[in-house]
Amino acid sequence: MLAVLGACSGDDSTTINIEAPSNNGGGNSGGGDSGGGDSGGDSGGETPAECPEGTTEVSEGLCELPATVDSDLTLTAGVSYLMTDRVTVGNGNGQLETNGDGTLDDGSAVQAVTLTIEAGVEVRGKTGTFANLLITRGSKIMAMGTADAPIVFSSDDDGYDGSGEWGGLIIHGYAPHNECAVGGSYCDIDSEGESGFAGGYDPDDSSGVLRYVVVAEGGYEFSTGNEINGISLVGVGSGTEMDYIQVHGNSDDGIEFYGGNVNLKHGVFTNNNDDSVDWDEGYQGNLQYIIVKQGASKGEAFEMDTEGSSEGFLSKPTLANVTVVAEKVADRADYSLNFKKRSGGFFHNTIVTVSPDSETVLTTCVNVDGSGSEGLVGSALVLNNWIQDCASGAGDRGTLANVSGLDNGTINAVAAQLDNNFASQASAAVLSSPIDWDAVNSAFSESVADASYLDATSYIGAVNPDGSDVWWAGWTVEGSVGNPTVPEATCPAGTETLDSGLCLLPATVDADLTLNGGVDYLMEGRVTVGNGNDQLETNGDGTLPDGSAVSNVTLTIEAGVNVYGKTGTFANLLITRGSKIMAKGTKSAPIVFSSDDEGLDGSGEWGGLIIHGFAPHNECAEGGSYCDIDSEGESGFAGGYDPDDSSGVLNYVVVAEGGYEFSTGNEINGISLVGVGSGTEMDYIQVHGNSDDGIEFYGGN
Repeated sequence: MLAVLGACSGDDSTTINIEAPSNNGGGNSGGGDSGGGDSGGDSGGETPAECPEGTTEVSEGLCELPATVDSDLTLTAGVSYLMTDRVTVGNGNGQLETNGDGTLDDGSAVQAVTLTIEAGVEVRGKTGTFANLLITRGSKIMAMGTADAPIVFSSDDDGYDGSGEWGGLIIHGYAPHNECAVGGSYCDIDSEGESGFAGGYDPDDSSGVLRYVVVAEGGYEFSTGNEINGISLVGVGSGTEMDYIQVHGNSDDGIEFYGGNVNLKHGVFTNNNDDSVDWDEGYQGNLQYIIVKQGASKGEAFEMDTEGSSEGFLSKPTLANVTVVAEKVADRADYSLNFKKRSGGFFHNTIVTVSPDSETVLTTCVNVDGSGSEGLVGSALVLNNWIQDCASGAGDRGTLANVSGLDNGTINAVAAQLDNNFASQASAAVLSSPIDWDAVNSAFSESVADASYLDATSYIGAVNPDGSDVWWAGWTVEGSVGNPTVPEATCPAGTETLDSGLCLLPATVDADLTLNGGVDYLMEGRVTVGNGNDQLETNGDGTLPDGSAVSNVTLTIEAGVNVYGKTGTFANLLITRGSKIMAKGTKSAPIVFSSDDEGLDGSGEWGGLIIHGFAPHNECAEGGSYCDIDSEGESGFAGGYDPDDSSGVLNYVVVAEGGYEFSTGNEINGISLVGVGSGTEMDYIQVHGNSDDGIEFYGGN
């Protein structure tokens, strides 16, 4: 929680507090029609609480807010609240530069008013009006909802399925803005929605707390072509706490940052009609765990610029763990994110995918405008650890960007595979190690990531693939997140679609192959990846007997995939030396090898998993260059002299029911590792019900 700060000048100090509700009335908020019902007004048949002093009762259980809040006010639970026009908290939206002494132009002091809103309260804007809540600089909002009782701002009609029915939430602060004069003492930025002046020189300024807050149905058109954002943040500082925030169904942008450096965790932006997230005018905060699920939008998932001063400091926030499901109405631009007008930005651990309902055919993740942003690529405009699934067509992962230089080797063009938790079950979503924010700041000269604020996650996307923290569930508008409808998964190129719906693996895999999720796979015999199981000692130069080179083939298996060996056969998977298996399951979606009958209660029903490597084996001659160890299960040759050799990754892998007797008295192990080196990662492995050994290590380390 943020500390409450006093006024910047003068003695007039006012605070509005929004507190948690008592247990005797507050209703079932839960995001309103998101399974929460009515909050505040419905008190289970009991008499509603009284309207707090400073508000006016307009009907039983409904209290109207005043146009101006100039002393501390708490919106208690047990009743709901109505705004019929703008409600202005404090007076800090007046001009400060006129007198140059921190007073307003009329000589009065800036007030420090706190508006407190208790958990479970609903604040309603009168439908069809510009009703909005404005927190001016120097004052605060303390809106601390809970997962069970979020605070909900919406129009005053039933449900949360409207758009443009009322205004929105506007917060001003004293934080920097790139139109403020360099070295000044006071700054007046003319702000969004005709809301007066904001901005200053205090990056640590606090405008209060927003926690478990839903803003729905806003964006009223207050003049022709001008709507208000769901949440507008003008010069808001990092002392402000924002956590668990949803903006839903806004007719303009979901949230927009005008300068400042406020941070936000756990943001959900759904069904907004223009851009979901927008920043400009020098915004440099940190955003983590962000879900953007567009509806029939005319804008982008993210629109980014440094509009304001052409010479002022850049917008270059840091984002991590972002999931975007893009969707647009017809005849819009074919990209999902747009950098324009000299904007930077750092997107780490990000998924961009496309809704099948998009009327515009999307082809590209990121558009980089030539008017200043292109020159920032690699320094202030960076994409790191991405799942690129940006095209509307089934099986098409799209183009990363319209400019070169953004693919730094951490971009994975694979299916997003969002599950019901809105987490990716693509194997690429699980990283080998957590992100190191200090290293990020060292690697990219313009990065200003706050290592003390950002979590060091080891996965891509807004939600952990292991299902341990479905943080958006229960408090957001019902049905607004969920699992998007995606095209049915198909067998990847290089496999054969069987009548059963399974994908048949070829006998030889001689080019990189990804076994994507959503379908399962069948082996009818041995499946050999690469050719490194042939002899290397014959020629003595590292080539195979026919003079060909050892191939480097990678078999990638995405989380949740089942690979079946045909029951009653020697079906097995062989990874030869020089090639790799990248089988990265997760706790909630392990990769399972078994026979193709039901259940996992058999034994000896198929072969198993054999992995070769170039690591030492004690039958290899000392001081040699090449070594050929005749290997388990008639699988050819393995071994070498590289203790650090890598044969890939096995994480959360189950091998069950194997050990088929391929000749009298000879069965195959569940997992056989022949000359496998320490560069290979094995973690969370089970071998179950094998008719021979569970796992056997033949040399290696």
